[in-house]
Amino acid sequence: MHRVLRTSLGVAWLGSRSMPCIKSEEQIESNSSLKNSMSEFRILERQKENEPLTLVDFAAMEADLCGPKLKFIFFGETHTDSVAQDLEILTYKKLTEQSSRNINNFGFFQPKRKRWALALEFLSRDKQDFVNQYLKSTEIPVSSLFLEYTDALRYGPITALAKERGSAIIAANASKRFVTYVSHYGPDVLNKIAQKGEDTDLLPPIPYPSKPLSAAYAQRLLTVWPDNQVNNQRRNNLIASQCLWDATMAHSVLRHQQNTGDAIFLVCGRFHIEYFLGIIDHIEHLLQTPFGQALSFERQEFRVIVAIPLPAEQFDQCENEHWNTMRHHPLLQSLADFILFTRQENQAFHAAEEEHTTK
Repeated sequence: MHRVLRTSLGVAWLGSRSMPCIKSEEQIESNSSLKNSMSEFRILERQKENEPLTLVDFAAMEADLCGPKLKFIFFGETHTDSVAQDLEILTYKKLTEQSSRNINNFGFFQPKRKRWALALEFLSRDKQDFVNQYLKSTEIPVSSLFLEYTDALRYGPITALAKERGSAIIAANASKRFVTYVSHYGPDVLNKIAQKGEDTDLLPPIPYPSKPLSAAYAQRLLTVWPDNQVNNQRRNNLIASQCLWDATMAHSVLRHQQNTGDAIFLVCGRFHIEYFLGIIDHIEHLLQTPFGQALSFERQEFRVIVAIPLPAEQFDQCENEHWNTMRHHPLLQSLADFILFTRQENQAFHAAEEEHTTK
């Protein structure tokens, strides 16, 4: 399977604010500038291998993502990018609109579409029981699901939307304590935990691949932790902890899909999925194990979306000719199925760059 090639893909622009804000579903839906203004966002789509990217609008991306064969959508963002988070909400809203059974004008039920579960990097597996309680309760505030106030601001709206739509919410990531164990003591510490039968439901299959599963991802991780900054053992442990994040999120979405048949919309940091690496590597690995042999992950069944913030000054100077040049940029050709460039005020952009380069 060629995981990068597919038959139809695209790029669009998005708006930006310097401070995070919570928008209601109605505000997002009625924000015409978010959906239509070319002054605020752009989307490039990868439609065919070895051909330039195509500049598309949100409606074209929506049409592709709502296709009947899709089972997985991976949306990678920079966590300080409020524009990308608005797009996540709008995209998920469009997906879930397709999930309900409605009566058409002739009084007949239309065919029921697949249900789209929401998976979040920002919720760890040890929170899943509490997430399930939230879905059943009318008294638990969505903010209580998140450890950080900023996470509640950024991802509370899409979480509340998933609940409103009757969707499952997957606490997808590795528990912080396991990541800390691995970063300090190495991946073998999880073997000891698994042998004792402790918290095995919170872990991917152990032993997990604690080294990058592709040479390309290994090279990317070396740029995060170069030789002159950390010693070999420390770097190996940090890479193993990154792989634990990837392995856990990959296992979380596959396990839920296996158990429920739901399609899954995963929101995570863009480093985890750029160039179809990281989480995608681990999904392909799991498909070769007894756990995943009965699962399907064909190229027409998933899409990768990556949102890239640009400083406002650069974004505003980008005329059509510049975007035509970007369509041919070699580093973008295999980055994702859809690349979303978002306009960021300078303060927000510098925060985003710092976050991405220190991932």
